[in-house]
Amino acid sequence: MKRNLPPSTTTQLAGRDALLEPEDALIRADHVSFAYSSLPTVVDVSLALPRGAMGALIGANGSGKSTLIRLLAGLLEPGSGEVVFDGAPLATLQPRERARRIAYVPQATATVFPFTALEVVLTGRSPYGGRFHFESAHDEQVALASCRVASVNWLPSRARWRRSRK
Repeated sequence: MKRNLPPSTTTQLAGRDALLEPEDALIRADHVSFAYSSLPTVVDVSLALPRGAMGALIGANGSGKSTLIRLLAGLLEPGSGEVVFDGAPLATLQPRERARRIAYVPQATATVFPFTALEVVLTGRSPYGGRFHFESAHDEQVALASCRVASVNWLPSRARWRRSRK
């Protein structure tokens, strides 16, 4: 199967973020490319987002959006280029350290157990405990504080985690 890929493009940010210096970015991708087997999926992508910014990744189905997100989270390794998080190349971070700094929740997952929303948020605490660590009262307070920071205070009170349905 051969895909016709558009030439590499750079998207410019408007407003204050347009003046962002690479060293000021919380997360940065420099000429990142990735292919599944011989099928190029992400081709020469560069971006930089400052701390506290919200970004949007928009594109057609199958255009590589999810793959790019996985690359930015360190779940996939670029075939070329580099992803840098808070000044450190992701390739140099140990998995536990990366998990403490970057969280990834896929759009749709198959869950066996009916987790509450708070239990899902608490999974973000797993890199801070040992192998058979159970969440403590402190972990729960951190999870609740995280919900407040993200302005989703209502989320922990939901009885069941509702996953996205396609």
